[in-house]
Amino acid sequence: MRARSLVALLLALMLMAGPAQAVFSPQGQQLADGWQQGQPMTLTLGAQLDAWQELPADDLPVVSAWLAGLSLRLTLAEDRWDMALLHGDREALRAAQTPLEQDTQLIMGPPATAFLGNPERDPLNLLLGHEPSADWAALAGLPDRLTGALPGLWALLAPHAVQADKRQTIHNVGTAASRVEHTLSAQQWNALWPQAAPALAQALGEGTAADVVRSLRFTTEGSLRRLLDGEGRDIGLRFEGGLSAAGKNERRVTLLVGYQPGQGLYLSFKAPQAAGRDTLEIAFTAALTGKAPQRNLTADWTVTRRLDGKGDTRQGILTLRSKDTPQGEALTGRVRITHKPAGGKASRLTLEPDLVLADGRMEGSLRMKQETGGKTALDLTWHLLLAPGAMPEPPAPQRSFDLRDAADSQLPAARQALTAALLSATRGLLMDLPEPQRLLLIHLMGRDLRTQDMPAPHTPGHETNRYLVTDPLSTEEGTP
Repeated sequence: MRARSLVALLLALMLMAGPAQAVFSPQGQQLADGWQQGQPMTLTLGAQLDAWQELPADDLPVVSAWLAGLSLRLTLAEDRWDMALLHGDREALRAAQTPLEQDTQLIMGPPATAFLGNPERDPLNLLLGHEPSADWAALAGLPDRLTGALPGLWALLAPHAVQADKRQTIHNVGTAASRVEHTLSAQQWNALWPQAAPALAQALGEGTAADVVRSLRFTTEGSLRRLLDGEGRDIGLRFEGGLSAAGKNERRVTLLVGYQPGQGLYLSFKAPQAAGRDTLEIAFTAALTGKAPQRNLTADWTVTRRLDGKGDTRQGILTLRSKDTPQGEALTGRVRITHKPAGGKASRLTLEPDLVLADGRMEGSLRMKQETGGKTALDLTWHLLLAPGAMPEPPAPQRSFDLRDAADSQLPAARQALTAALLSATRGLLMDLPEPQRLLLIHLMGRDLRTQDMPAPHTPGHETNRYLVTDPLSTEEGTP
């Protein structure tokens, strides 16, 4: 996850929808307002390790104490970020990304090295080999943005509108007293869609979802129902018809969406292949209840994908409470995400926030527990502070690489420089551990790289595999 997304994800979890933000978390709204108005935010993270199945019981206290001495500081603004990994007061690694006229500059070190890119060739994505990551902040206010984009669609569909006094109940949203039905042929939909898609894509924000909306092609007759409450206000819509996206296989789509600001949200999406056994199903519902001094936000979702008849299911349950206290607004609850892969062990991730929001800042802890096959794999508690902060000055670079060239002529050397900086920082941090635990952690790191088919990073002049740990007193004939 990109650095900027860490703060964005925290805000998105608190601010699930537009007007509901102020209802559920007034202090969270104040924090989000500062972010949206350009105020830099500083997130400071520390960690407490309580369980890790890879560590023998005797090693856990030593590694936990070492980890407790590490901290991460992220300062983020709309167009730049600065990160420092610290061990006590010592800065082990520093990274900063800033705009530079029409370009983007990433500085990482020590030694401080500049990597020059541009909006189309983000230097961090290029160095790590990643596609641009999701902007989690876009989740906040998404229902309102989509609602605001719909009037243009209804205007385009007006010649096809047919009124009907038929009721439909939408879970956590309410009851539609009437509907306006629009039934068009595939040819009519495809003629109209280039005019309707841009506003919807813009509401979704730039990314995969927006690209899918732009690429939609209708393959059968489609019916779109506009669902209205007793006062004629929109509370939902329902679509049924054949679609293909980005030139892929046709699917029979059924979509029902309902939204009531400050009350609830509902989504049901089913898209089986028109010819084949593959299918995708999404179900999501959320509700906001209570009033001062305590407000409650609940949600649950299921995403099921079947490929060649084999199912993969991801489920989530969210329960958050926001309570006014003398110390500020207390945010507690639980988020539980379960993954049931086809033919594999089920895993579950549980997040338990215990936070206090007051005076434009948030402080507290976030417990993270990972379970696999019913057994605890990792139990870690993050201690965090999120507050307005000044953006630090980036370090002065001692060397630079230009990654704007589409031919990637300097990319291999740039990646080697990044690898060397990361290895140097890791080596420096690990040297603070006693040797038995240091060798164990290096072995675990190397094993993760190997199981992910990632080769050990190459540093010129060092040809040995630094991720194969041996007893330093052993010989070549010794047992690794």
